[in-house]
Amino acid sequence: GTTRLPDLSPDGWPIYPSVTERYFTTYVTSNHQALHVHSNGICLLGLAPSHPLLAPGAARITGVAFRDHDAKNLLANEVRGKRKSGAVFVLPRDLVASVTT
Repeated sequence: GTTRLPDLSPDGWPIYPSVTERYFTTYVTSNHQALHVHSNGICLLGLAPSHPLLAPGAARITGVAFRDHDAKNLLANEVRGKRKSGAVFVLPRDLVASVTT
C-alpha cells in the first residue's frame, strides 16, 4: 500500500497525530469526562475539553486527590504483562479522584 505523508505546518514541520489520537479511542460522557481506551485494553480517564473547569475564566484547579484508601488504591497500582495483571477494575459509580479548586 501507499504511505500518506503527514500534513505540514506553516513553518514546514510535519504535523503528526497526538498519542491520544493515534492509539486511543475516546468517549465523552454526559458529565464531561473523557474515557480514552487503548487498543490493548488499558483505559485513561480525564476531563473532556467541554468540562466547565477547562472553560476560560473557570476556577483554577489547585489539587487532585486520587483514591488511595482501599483495595482500589490507584496510586500504588502497577500494571504488568499481556493480561494487565495488577490493573484495578473500576466500576461506573466508583470515585477515582477528587478535584479541588
